[in-house]
Amino acid sequence: MFAGELTGVGAGSVAWGDYDNDGDLDILLAGINMVEGFNIGGSISKIYQNTGNGFTEVLPESLTKIVLGSVAWGDYDNDGDLDILLTGLDDGGASFSKIYQNTGKDFTEVFAGSLTGGKNTSSDWGDYDNDGDLDILLTGKIYQNTGSGFTEVFVGSLTNGHRGSSVWGDYDNDGDLDILLTGQKDGGVSNSAVYQNTGSGFTEVFIGSLTAVFWSSSEWGDYDNDGDLDILLTGATNMALPYDPISKVYQNTGSGFTEIFAGSLTAVHRASSVWGDYDNDGDLDILLTGSTGSVAISKIYQNTGTTFNTPPTVPTNLNADVSKNVNAVTLSWNQSTDNETPSAGLTYNIRIGTVSQGIDALTPMADVTTGYRRVVQMGNVNHNTTWIVNDLPNGKYFWSVQAIDNSFAGSPFASEVAKDNTVAGGTFEIAKYRTFKESVTDFSAKTVKLAYKKGKDKVYRLVAPPNILTALENVFAKQVPKTLYPKGRTFLGVSQTNTDSIKAYAWINIKKAADLKKGFKTAHTGQSYPLDYLRNVAKGTKKKLSKAIKFETKYNNPAMAQGILLKLNILASDSGITTKGFGSLVLDTSATLAGRQMKGQTLTQIANYFDSIMTYWKRSGVDTTEDYKQLGSVKYELTFHCCN
Repeated sequence: MFAGELTGVGAGSVAWGDYDNDGDLDILLAGINMVEGFNIGGSISKIYQNTGNGFTEVLPESLTKIVLGSVAWGDYDNDGDLDILLTGLDDGGASFSKIYQNTGKDFTEVFAGSLTGGKNTSSDWGDYDNDGDLDILLTGKIYQNTGSGFTEVFVGSLTNGHRGSSVWGDYDNDGDLDILLTGQKDGGVSNSAVYQNTGSGFTEVFIGSLTAVFWSSSEWGDYDNDGDLDILLTGATNMALPYDPISKVYQNTGSGFTEIFAGSLTAVHRASSVWGDYDNDGDLDILLTGSTGSVAISKIYQNTGTTFNTPPTVPTNLNADVSKNVNAVTLSWNQSTDNETPSAGLTYNIRIGTVSQGIDALTPMADVTTGYRRVVQMGNVNHNTTWIVNDLPNGKYFWSVQAIDNSFAGSPFASEVAKDNTVAGGTFEIAKYRTFKESVTDFSAKTVKLAYKKGKDKVYRLVAPPNILTALENVFAKQVPKTLYPKGRTFLGVSQTNTDSIKAYAWINIKKAADLKKGFKTAHTGQSYPLDYLRNVAKGTKKKLSKAIKFETKYNNPAMAQGILLKLNILASDSGITTKGFGSLVLDTSATLAGRQMKGQTLTQIANYFDSIMTYWKRSGVDTTEDYKQLGSVKYELTFHCCN
């Protein structure tokens, strides 16, 4: 099928992955350029797009050409598309390891030089620390994803090697990833080892239970459907001819690994071996390729066992929270169960699309109707039941999740809609403006109407509680670093989520607490702002509140002042200066603020929404007259809809 569409390679690596989120599997291929077994010069690294009728090379020359290395797909930045990990030797013989970010248009190298290079390398993506992003296992080294790059951790804890394989897998079903490592150690000695993830590092276990190999291939998989991961292992055991190759299956007994079916597989080295249920009968079969020493072979071995796997149950209690990060969503769900694999050993696979049942924002590489997996591997979020997806464009999204067991069978995807046709957590919306959300306590029995008064300038203002002055004196005092203000005076201001806000935002400049009274003598009449004067730290100038928050005269919006005051009231309540629970009160009337419905939200959530508009207006794309017109509706909608 599709003869001649792919470049023939030797000493190479290949991986399936849906890099363009169109629902079919594409190919990442690298190695020595070969024709009919002959090296015709140079190496390649190519991406082949699945067109539905075949495979077409795309983005030529975007990747460094490699040989004697490995390729792997993985979404390291949690933006919903697959990035690339590429390791090996370039055409000049120099070793390297590179990460290429999928930008949606092409692949761009990132974090140059952060990974150690090598030849005959093996690599694998996996979230070993369960912190919600993919880390890297690279031929005896572990690199932690810090969110801003990759840093080697647990230096020296794994045996360094090459001409082997490195794979993540949870052999003990405790919910974190362990390691299976094979290959040639420094000094020429072969090695096969299992490393247990202890939570604080990796420790070799069952020493000597596996045959030491190099020019090897190894894979985790539950061949006997007893719920734990077994091992398929191939490779050479002797450094000299004829290399004495092996091909073995090791059963996970719960207390170690024991070889079974000795001699049933053709012994090979320079091999590649994988598990897969080719006949869809519920157990894992074997595809085996390599050299016996005298001839190359490619064989399929059928699993004739009579114990068959059943898929896990469907995950429940789906929840999507769009409030914690800009253009991002935090997805969560409850653990599934399985007749064979313990719940802690299950992994999960999520999908996101812009239409119901869609996958165009994050592909699961599985059938969305049946849950059937198109790849034999863990779910795309590993063991996590909470996952953040970043950099989503504005709009409505539909999502779901399935559970994956140790035989790599997938449950059906959870329904987007409950039986009563209500949303079951399977939808969310990325709004135009930055939003936040804090824990919600239902105080619906104590709903409150915010009190506003209209001043002579026809601006509606929130009436402050009588103790707001004390709140400011006790809660919001902040010593500004002398690097920002030479005299090191004390300033007051609203706590902001932006760590740089002290440089760009307006703060009250005071010499003593008594000075506060000047700004508050008419604070409770509704005729003036409680925060009367503000000083811009960067410029050292004092301005009226209405002017201090005026980014551009043309687009000035008095609603921003209301947001500051509302948040001060809530912070005073949270700190016990005024009556506790003010921020937890739930709005029970309709109020649409800048395009988002606030009914059912706490006053803290509403205040944070105000804060987001004020502090991140430019960053969030509020830069046109039309945007400011929409912002202008905030104050009046809040006033007229919820606050008589």
